[in-house]
Amino acid sequence: MSFVAMSGFRVREEGLAELGMSLPGRPARARAIAALPPLGLLTLAGMTPDPWSMSLHEAAGVTDDLIERIVSERPTLVAV
Repeated sequence: MSFVAMSGFRVREEGLAELGMSLPGRPARARAIAALPPLGLLTLAGMTPDPWSMSLHEAAGVTDDLIERIVSERPTLVAV
């Protein structure tokens, strides 16, 4: 089982940015949140039966390297 933690807060819609998503405190808050461990995925990992093998991948976005690492493990299940 592969656990993939996707961190970061991205605003891609111009309209949202215009509505205030560029507030001065947002970048610092986003960095603070990104520094936290993925507690939801770690909780699931802790509840996974012993015979299952697990891996945790933390990524800011989907990259070819991330995909290759996950595929090389041949997981039965991927939790994002």
